[in-house]
Amino acid sequence: MSEEIVIALVSGVCAGILSAAVTVYVERNLKLRTEFRVEAALVLLLKHRKYRRRLFSKIQFHVPGYGDEELRRLLLRCGAVRIKVPGKEGEYWGLIERNMDRLDEVPEGGERT
Repeated sequence: MSEEIVIALVSGVCAGILSAAVTVYVERNLKLRTEFRVEAALVLLLKHRKYRRRLFSKIQFHVPGYGDEELRRLLLRCGAVRIKVPGKEGEYWGLIERNMDRLDEVPEGGERT
């Protein structure tokens, strides 16, 4: 093989690896930045003075594009907890500091330890 072909092949491989690395880095940072913004939006949503807790389906409406488990993970990361609301159906979430009085309640089928 001639020297020019070897240089061209090595340059092409290096360029491909560098391009892939930059793409992964940019996508990862973009995803993290997006998650931080979503967490900030969730905190504002859950800090609304009118609502101490929100129905999970309403949160999903305001923050589309995330699956159930991924949204629950984001809620936990921003300091929210799942809350059982007596007499109401559904899954409610609220910030822990705004719902301390609800944390002592035992869900149906549960027991105090």
